[in-house]
Amino acid sequence: INEQLEKNSRAFLIDTRSSEDRKADGVPDLRKGARNRGAAIEVTALDDVTRRATANPRAVELRIAGERVQKLTKRGGQIYFMGPDAAALAKQVQSMGGGRKCFTVEGNFDAWRSVGLKIRRSGSYEKNVLDAVGEGTSDIARAGSQFVQTRVGTARTSVTSKYNSSTPSE
Repeated sequence: INEQLEKNSRAFLIDTRSSEDRKADGVPDLRKGARNRGAAIEVTALDDVTRRATANPRAVELRIAGERVQKLTKRGGQIYFMGPDAAALAKQVQSMGGGRKCFTVEGNFDAWRSVGLKIRRSGSYEKNVLDAVGEGTSDIARAGSQFVQTRVGTARTSVTSKYNSSTPSE
């Protein structure tokens, strides 16, 4: 998924986990081409009065969340959903049209974390200028380190003696 988000300008990640779960566990750290291609959209429950007055409150809750997803994503794009409402919301968005291709992330956030992909501990997908600068600095340092390792390679040393003397005297 991370690779798709980096390469495909129409790809987007939707996290349906609660704000408490995102704060406790973090969120995927989307960098480079994937930056700004993720958002948290919870399927929020209607208030009790509205729920009782609505024939199918769950459908209304999913429709509201689906509208938010459509506003954030591009027509014809690929949308990856993860979290407890991933499948239901993906189905809702798919049924709303717009040519979006919807997928669910197998294993959800735990799968993202278990394969070693980067995580933001802030619990937020939004990044400020300092975050972007920090990522850029980190990437430059990493690239420089890789360049040095590539240029230096494996050091091989040999010792040669300029002197052809026998044992040193004491």
